Amino acid sequence: MAEVKTRKLFAVVLVLVLGASAAIVLLTSSGAEPGLLYGEFHDGMLFKQAAAADPEISEWDDAELWENASGATLQAKTFGHEVPEASVWLDGKMLAAADGFGQFWIELAAGEYALTGKCEGYSDQTLNVSIESGKKTYVNFILDPVEKSE
Repeated sequence: MAEVKTRKLFAVVLVLVLGASAAIVLLTSSGAEPGLLYGEFHDGMLFKQAAAADPEISEWDDAELWENASGATLQAKTFGHEVPEASVWLDGKMLAAADGFGQFWIELAAGEYALTGKCEGYSDQTLNVSIESGKKTYVNFILDPVEKSE
């Protein structure tokens, strides 16, 4: 009998840009409900200042950071103007672009991912994220500004 090989994971890439909304990329596994990943980009220097002013902020988990105002988002740094382009990457491929508030959301198949947050003028940050089928997961990239050389 011939051996039948099947792929357990297939990727459907859907990039939707809805006005100022984040790009959404969908990676689904055959027959499984995807998980939802919500996240936000923060300026590391502003985050440290906000945490010094209100120590409770540094104890917030990723969901609380997403839902509450830390005052340290990239959007807060620029007062809503000229927010640098921020994006989420997996294995050298962009999954999502953040919106004008530095927020993004992605549907991903259940599994473990090493996601990298990138933003012009900041150091990249890679975070390990566990996605569960049908559940929300939150992740926040707190990026340190890159020193400008003269």
